[in-house]
Amino acid sequence: MRNIIIFVSVLIFAGVTGCAIEHQSFPAKAARPHPESPHPTGSDSSGTIAGGSGPGSLALPETESDTEPASEAKPQRIPSLDAHHVKTDTNKSNIIHTVEPGETLSQIAVHYYGSCKDELLHLLKSINEIHETDSLQAGRQLILPLPAVDGGIPPVLTTTSATCANGSPKSGQSTDSPGKDATAVDKRSGMARENGEEAPDPFNDQMAKGLVALKKRDYRTAHRAFSAAAEGHRKDSRCSKYLKEIEAIANHHFENGLSFYRKRNYVGAIAEIEKACIPPLEVQTTEYLFKSHFEIAMKKFLRYRRTGNKRDFDQAQNSLNRARAYQASCTGCNDYEEIFKKTHYNNGIKYFTGDNGEGMDKAVEEWEKVRFIDPGYKDVTENIDQAQFLLKKLRNLKKVS
Repeated sequence: MRNIIIFVSVLIFAGVTGCAIEHQSFPAKAARPHPESPHPTGSDSSGTIAGGSGPGSLALPETESDTEPASEAKPQRIPSLDAHHVKTDTNKSNIIHTVEPGETLSQIAVHYYGSCKDELLHLLKSINEIHETDSLQAGRQLILPLPAVDGGIPPVLTTTSATCANGSPKSGQSTDSPGKDATAVDKRSGMARENGEEAPDPFNDQMAKGLVALKKRDYRTAHRAFSAAAEGHRKDSRCSKYLKEIEAIANHHFENGLSFYRKRNYVGAIAEIEKACIPPLEVQTTEYLFKSHFEIAMKKFLRYRRTGNKRDFDQAQNSLNRARAYQASCTGCNDYEEIFKKTHYNNGIKYFTGDNGEGMDKAVEEWEKVRFIDPGYKDVTENIDQAQFLLKKLRNLKKVS
């Protein structure tokens, strides 16, 4: 019995001593050291701070020393993927972004974080279970951690890396010399972020412009817009799809135009070829638009010679001016005009020197075509005057005889 009493006394003494030691080593009011990346300040209904959902995360009881104001939070690095906690749109640490038509994950990252570094894109893809960054479905909602808030993703300077959504270097590539990337769009984007405004999106702007033009059958504007949109988004299949569609339509109209031209239906040719005026067909369409307007001008001029109607001459001059509008950017147009003048000038000489005096009228007709196009061509004006003088003499002789 005595031994039992002694054993119990020893146990009681050891327990009291252990409690005293534990009390001295871990005071109740001691503050926990800050982790590398502070926990978010938002708390759930159970009174615990939401920690990471990955390995090593746990919910700790909230104490006075656990909660810090958001203004004092100083994020030091991007959290690891394992430690990142996906929250809903009701949590202040995240926002919900609805994907617009044509948006890519890189663009969204640049808009909110000023960067599209591989580490950041990998993080956002993991959070939202995204497999293809360049083909996000419009209307999809993405969870985005707010930048520089309670240990979230830190802000990144936008002067160098913000342009990587448009094809410029990502992380690990030098961007010290902006060069051609320092465009007006980049400057507007930076100013918009500083003012808290939504930065302009060149890709979406060009896509919208192209779709509007395509709906109006303005194929030239549509082709240029989709080509501009594709410059920084080579992997976007929609750009190539629209461009191929436009080029097929333009080729169809151009072939129709050529068919009308060969049949000397120049008005029909112009109507069709104008629909084919896209950059890949610019040389061909310009040449045949010039030729069509040129031939219409000659038709109206010949009508003027027959009728003497000043209105026909004005219409002929107007058509010639329209043809000349294409001439500056068309080397084939100059050749076409030169051949026309040379051919009809020489035809006039043949008629003028023929044995049959009745060819004098035809000589004047040929030379007047040339003078209408180019009054200063060689001595065409003098030839016309001389031919008309001889014609007058011949007619007078016929009257006398």
